[in-house]
Parts: sequence; structure tokens; C-alpha cells
Amino acid sequence: MANQSLFIFGLGYTSTGIARQAQARDISVVSTARRVQQFAPLASETHKLLLFDPAGKQQLNEDGMQALQQATYVVTSIPPVAAKLYDPVLQAQHRALREAAAAPGCQIRGLGYLSSTGKQQQQQQQQQRMVACVYGDWQGAWVDESCEPRTATGRGVVRLEAEAAWAALAQQLQLPLTIFRLGGIYGPRRSVLHNLQTQAKPNRSAARRGEQRFTSRCHVADVVQAVLADMQRRRLVSSTTLPAGTCEPHLQQQQQQQEEGGQGFTWPGLQVGSRYVDVINVVDDEPAPRGDVEQYALQLLGGSQAGGLPEDRSSSSSANQEPQQEQGSSSSSRGSRRAEVLEEKRVRNDRLKAQLGVQLLAPTYREGLAAMHAGSIAPFAAEDLECLFAGGSE
Repeated sequence: MANQSLFIFGLGYTSTGIARQAQARDISVVSTARRVQQFAPLASETHKLLLFDPAGKQQLNEDGMQALQQATYVVTSIPPVAAKLYDPVLQAQHRALREAAAAPGCQIRGLGYLSSTGKQQQQQQQQQRMVACVYGDWQGAWVDESCEPRTATGRGVVRLEAEAAWAALAQQLQLPLTIFRLGGIYGPRRSVLHNLQTQAKPNRSAARRGEQRFTSRCHVADVVQAVLADMQRRRLVSSTTLPAGTCEPHLQQQQQQQEEGGQGFTWPGLQVGSRYVDVINVVDDEPAPRGDVEQYALQLLGGSQAGGLPEDRSSSSSANQEPQQEQGSSSSSRGSRRAEVLEEKRVRNDRLKAQLGVQLLAPTYREGLAAMHAGSIAPFAAEDLECLFAGGSE
């Protein structure tokens, strides 16, 4: 991928893996972070770090804007924090991209939006279930990108509004956008295997997933390869053949793909199958209950993990049981809470394979956990994990 450059809004768990593997492919990377010092050890000739924290009044500086204009692909992993009108980070990214697109010699050929990540620590729990938030409850049926959203949660609506906002920007700038809808991301230092090894108790989100018959997952390394495959797909013509002052790419391949399979649902502002917008689920082949994953992890550990499974975990529902609606339950800290639908569905990944040609490194949780148990830290390097989990944060 010579002469390719990548700009990342929001350096976190998944995007750090993207940056690492992009550099391995001779792609230069510029990343933004709110805490640049935390990631300073990752800076190099091929990976430049920039401060970007609009909520803290830190916009992209002149060097950042120049890097954005020169990038051939831009990916954002920053999750929405509120509705579009009240989200300063979303607005700041869009302003920067509009300015970059209007600059003479702009190199941008494609955009990628990670619709389920952005691993700010305070948002980690809710971000791991965003695919469920988008599609809502389908009572265990299979869903794909053409299925209507049935989200019944506030954060799901916010996520869909963010997708629509990015789609509107892509059409305004005439840039192809891929919205990656990610399953529950797991990987090195962030998995059931790691929790068992460290005897970490599950958070509330994990406990709720334990009550579901189906959870769609994806290994972080497969998210990384999906994004880089899309970047390769958007690699079109040399910028020297483009008119000065425009970022409009040659979209013949994109148009042909959409004409062949352009039907889909419409969310206000988001037309799946439209000329500039593609939506791709990034999940593995086997939605499975958390209990099955835990039992396999215990097998890998020899079934002798001290203390067994951590306590305070709801037992996993059998895959043969009927879908359930969670009843109001009590906890020592909060008493009873409002009943919530468990949002049962199985998410398909056909478009991931057909459109991007991705062959999953971890087709199921078994391959992913087995690789980590054998010592794999892909897609990261050791220093990546040291920075991500500095201070012992998980």
C-alpha cells in the first residue's frame, strides 16, 4: 500500500491495532488522542500523534489539518456522546473534514466510521453492545445490514443518529463512507480468558450478555483487517489526476457495487445502499451465549482455574430456550430496576466477506481464545498494550 496514509480520529483499543497493522503495511499514520502523553511511546517516524479534544477546547492545529488533507483514508473510532446538535466532538470532526475537503490537493479517498467502539474508559461498558443497540430485538432471528433498526434504547438512537450524520457528511463531500457495525470486541487483555486468569468480575454489561442466548462477537484483529481492506478498496487513482481543490473520488467500482445490491432500509438520513454509504457488520460466524465462551476458556486453562468463574455473574441462557425479557431485578446497590428487553438477534457477516474479501482470523470465539491462550497478542505489539492499559486500567 505504498503512498497510502491513514488519519485516525481517536486512539483507543481497536484503533491502536489499526495503526500498528497499517504501519506494518508501509502506511503512514497520524492519530489523535485526548491524552497524548499516554500514547507517546508509540510515536515514530511512521506514526505521528496529535492532541484533539474538542470538549476540552482543543481543536486540530495547523499540522493536524495538513495531515488530514494529505491522508488517503480517514477513520474515526470516537463514539457519540449525545445527539448530533449537542456533540462537540462529532461537530468538530465534521468541520475539520469539510475544511480539509475544500483545500487544494486534498488526498482523501474514503472514510470509515467504527460504529461500536471508541474505548474511552468511562464509556467502555456501553460501547461493547452497540450492535445490539442498533438492531434492537429480533427475538433470536438472523439480521443483516438490510434489516431495519429496532433499537429501543436512548444510546441506540444516538448511535443511529451519528451514523446518519456521517452519511450526510459523506454525501455532501462526495466521499465514500463505510460504517462498520462491530460486534462485542474481544482481544488481548480484554476477553473472558483474561478475566478468568485475573479473577476479574464482569461489569454490568457483561452480566446482561450472560443472560442472552446469542451474542455476536468479533476479535479485534478481524476489525483491523476489515478496516484495512476497506482502505485498500478505496485506493483508486493518483491524486495528480484529480482536479485541484476536490476530494471527489472516481466511484465507478462503488457505484457498480451499489447498483448490484443497493436495496436496504432507510433510517432518517441514512440510506443503506446509497451511492456514497456502505454499511458492513463485523462479527464472527457463530453468535454464542457467554456461558459457552466461559466454559471453553476454562477448558483452555485446564479446568483448574482457582476459584472457577468469578462470582456475581448471571448464568447464561441455553441456546435452546425461548427468548426472554429480563425482569426487574434487585441489586445490593440499586434495588429493582426497570425491565429491559435482552435484544436477541444473530448478526450476519456475509457483506464483510463479499464486499471486503475478509477471511476471518477468528471465525468463532474458539479460534480467538485459543490464539490468545497460545500467546498471541495480535494485532498489537507489546508496547501497544502497555500504553493502552497504563496504570492497570482494563
